[in-house]
Amino acid sequence: MMSTGGTGGGSINAAAGGRGGPGGFGSGGGIGSDNWSITNNRIDNIIGNALTGMVLFNVDGLTVTNNVINHTNSSSTGRRGINLDGVLNATVSNNTINLGLVAPSDVTAASSAALWVVQISMSDRAVSNITLSGNSIGGAYRGITSLSQRNMTDVTIWNNTVTNVMEGIVLNTGSTPPQVVGVTMGNVSVGGNSITATSAAVFARALHNAHPNGPVTFNSLTVTNNTITQGIV
Repeated sequence: MMSTGGTGGGSINAAAGGRGGPGGFGSGGGIGSDNWSITNNRIDNIIGNALTGMVLFNVDGLTVTNNVINHTNSSSTGRRGINLDGVLNATVSNNTINLGLVAPSDVTAASSAALWVVQISMSDRAVSNITLSGNSIGGAYRGITSLSQRNMTDVTIWNNTVTNVMEGIVLNTGSTPPQVVGVTMGNVSVGGNSITATSAAVFARALHNAHPNGPVTFNSLTVTNNTITQGIV
């Protein structure tokens, strides 16, 4: 079942994505989309470069659960899983996402083939109250990653299984610098995850310190009870 709704009039398009690039599902669009539920879908055989399984912008009240994304075609480079941009009050749970890499060890090759599985970003607005739980993801350079254009608060990354990645969970990353002064990542909890990574299992980066809008600060970051098979924290 897949259902959408809200004042923003957003749509989900199985043929092409939205602002974040084409892929399996499109985006909410402008600020104002609310109360979306995306459940029990299967996305296979995405063909083409720089494509994303789900691209979801600016949705307030988002549920993404029990979906399967197999974005594994090795002829397609720049593979990505789910992009959560500007979302509020979102739960992403019990999804299975595979981007096709196995025990990647070369940064250039891995990031070119499949950059990340789940990304939290903030193109138009800050994000808050996001839970990622019970997902089984892997096959990319990075598993779960967050950018830092704007504030990110009340984010729980809990009880996920992350395998076949170089970096498991990475906070404050990406080439896009803060768009406002004083960006804070506050009340972020990373716990109970099972991570197998060839490089860093959990990585909170000190990035953009020299930018005029930097630095990005962490306020109440908790990393606890994770099982690290390989990789460092």
